[in-house]
Amino acid sequence: MVTPLLNTIDRTSSLPLHVVHVEDDKPLRGILRATFRASEPAIDLHQFVSADEAVSYIESNWQTIDLFILDIRLPGEMNGLELAQKIRALNCPGYVVLTSAYSPPSREFLTEIRSEYYPKPWHILELTEKLLKYRLATPKPETPKRSPAKTAPLEPPLSKTPINPPQAAGTSPEKHTLPPDPLHPPHPPNENDHTQKTAPLRKTAPLHKTDKGDLV
Repeated sequence: MVTPLLNTIDRTSSLPLHVVHVEDDKPLRGILRATFRASEPAIDLHQFVSADEAVSYIESNWQTIDLFILDIRLPGEMNGLELAQKIRALNCPGYVVLTSAYSPPSREFLTEIRSEYYPKPWHILELTEKLLKYRLATPKPETPKRSPAKTAPLEPPLSKTPINPPQAAGTSPEKHTLPPDPLHPPHPPNENDHTQKTAPLRKTAPLHKTDKGDLV
């Protein structure tokens, strides 16, 4: 009986984990499948008996596969090591995990194909907890670029010149007089000042000559 593994799902991704598992041992396939689904029910798991069967699926979905779990000893023309090399030749971004009950591959080989190795027999709960962390980063949505805000045109400054109120029709404009100067009060009119006021000239009747030659 497999104990469900709880609280091991990487909640940072909204997409289910996409896994390719290649294993010729049927009980091991069943155990891994049950543990994966108990931990992440929406997992996208594809299991194959041989590398030859898995190649066509990998070639069609290589960009979205998060994890490859490969047994080294497999039936058919291609073993797990050769399948791992083909996966890297296809430039698959997913993680590669090799597993076997026999001799492990060399450290140089693991470095070359950028893979991990887990020996058999597995401690299934610990292994599944580790495998669930092999997840490709989900690309972040692009933030839409904001166009620069348009500034309103500046209004012309208000004129400081006072504006005269409109005159009513038929009226003359109001005259403005200066206030009296307290230091120089106006002088009263002087009757003897001829510069101020001049008496009007009196008109006289024209002179006429008489018969005697006198002017009257």
